[in-house]
Amino acid sequence: MAKRSRAPKVDCVAAMKALADPNRLRVMNEILTGPVHVTAIAKACGMTAYNASRALSILAHAGLVAREKKAQQRLYRLSGACEALVDRRRRTLDLGCCAFRLDALVE
Repeated sequence: MAKRSRAPKVDCVAAMKALADPNRLRVMNEILTGPVHVTAIAKACGMTAYNASRALSILAHAGLVAREKKAQQRLYRLSGACEALVDRRRRTLDLGCCAFRLDALVE
């Protein structure tokens, strides 16, 4: 009998729902560079801190990002499950059923 992998996985439907908004795609694109705090994400994406925080909450609920507390700041990074699906060089997230180009957003 083969062992089942216990590695966390990203739910494709939840990920697609989370990535349906262009602002959340921009947030994901910023997180590809490494751990970053919400105010830096907001500034880079042209959003308020509240809206960036809301986008990060939705992405975290979908299993795409993880939050880490460092002193008074919260740093956001790709989740372990999402990390395995990302090609940083191409800036793509491949869910298996579809792939998202995180750097090719239409304004």
